[in-house]
Amino acid sequence: MITLALVSNAWSQKKNAAASNEPAYYTPATTPIFNPFPNVTDKKRWLVRNLGPVGIGIMLVRPGMTMQINNVEIGSPAEATGKLQKGQIIESINGKVLKEVDPRIILGDIVTEAEAKDGKVVLKIQGAGDVTVGIPVMGSYSKTWPVNCPKSDKIVRNLADLIAKQDQPKWGSVIFLLSTGEEKDLDVVKRWMKGIKNYAGMNWDRGYKGPGLCEYYLRTGDQSVLPVIKQMTEELRVNMFSGGWSGRAGPAAFTYSVGTGQVHASGVNCMSFLLMAKLCGVEVDKYMFDETFSQFYRFAGHGNVAYGNTLPEGGFRDSGKTSGLAFGLGIDRVLARGVNHRRRPKADGGKGPDKIENAKDTIQLLDGGKVAKSKFFGGYFWSGDMLIGVNDDQALKMEVRKVGGRDFLIIERGGFNAVPDTEEAATARVSKDWHCGYHVYVRQ
Repeated sequence: MITLALVSNAWSQKKNAAASNEPAYYTPATTPIFNPFPNVTDKKRWLVRNLGPVGIGIMLVRPGMTMQINNVEIGSPAEATGKLQKGQIIESINGKVLKEVDPRIILGDIVTEAEAKDGKVVLKIQGAGDVTVGIPVMGSYSKTWPVNCPKSDKIVRNLADLIAKQDQPKWGSVIFLLSTGEEKDLDVVKRWMKGIKNYAGMNWDRGYKGPGLCEYYLRTGDQSVLPVIKQMTEELRVNMFSGGWSGRAGPAAFTYSVGTGQVHASGVNCMSFLLMAKLCGVEVDKYMFDETFSQFYRFAGHGNVAYGNTLPEGGFRDSGKTSGLAFGLGIDRVLARGVNHRRRPKADGGKGPDKIENAKDTIQLLDGGKVAKSKFFGGYFWSGDMLIGVNDDQALKMEVRKVGGRDFLIIERGGFNAVPDTEEAATARVSKDWHCGYHVYVRQ
């Protein structure tokens, strides 16, 4: 074991020494944490799929970060030159070479500068000289981009117009068009949704297209899509395996990926869809929901969501799984707060939805805010600063607030503003009973 350790250490030192002769592109402060990145010491080539609107893909090959044209897109400005083809070596772009900084940043800055000036991107091709590609002039980004930024607005508009040409929506199409806030984009989505019956063919579709379907309902109130949402939740119920899903139709795929029967890259978004379905008022099978939420919640804050039913992966590399979990937990938070704009409790003169005659023994707190006993709220569980109703998704927001120098436990019921702002208002409405040093406030 000692000999192996010495050999391994010697090889590591030799490898590091060789790498030190290569140009460095990252410092400890600039090394990406959440995503993979091209490095000069990588053995594999790195593909930059699109050089913005130029219309070429660039393969970064060793030694160094040599730029090689990987493909020329049909109908692109690059193809229009008639001089560019796969395999050509790019020595520089607008006089710049890849060195000292993440190559993706350098390439992005080149496109940004060209869009802000004359739209010229000059590729110096090995053995062929300069080739000038003309791209649209878009102007510069504002200091507040992407908001209050004409260039950002143009980019969004261009993509929206391209998506609007689709006969049927692809992954993300519905959500993107709804996000613009423009009526003509909403009209496109309405066209897609007219007479819709079967919206998803496999679990990937349910996870990536389902949230858009729910967003459409929440935006328009079009109840014709509710049966489709319900149908998709039932399809997930049939296909679920151990709280997750494989990417394609069957309930488990043991011969794919890590062999646990699940593909979390699709499954975590299926969970998010189920949460959004609940937000739309669609009944979701309780066992399925509890199982999948337990499966994915365990990854929260513990690294990257694994590709299958295994331990969390190191770091927070995304690939859609970790951000998908963040999205899902965000929806859960909305559900917990009872913010369902299609099922909000109606105001009743400030009395609140439930009248509690006596607050004695209603609730007690332990150190750290954990619920110890609950007489009137037995069907609730603790989540952050909320008591969540297990059966009806109703939330009770609880907060300890100082009013007039005294501490009060505030219970906010059903979305009503029950927090007293003055000492007089507080003392007029609090119980006379003390629980763990706090007054209990309830709406009478």
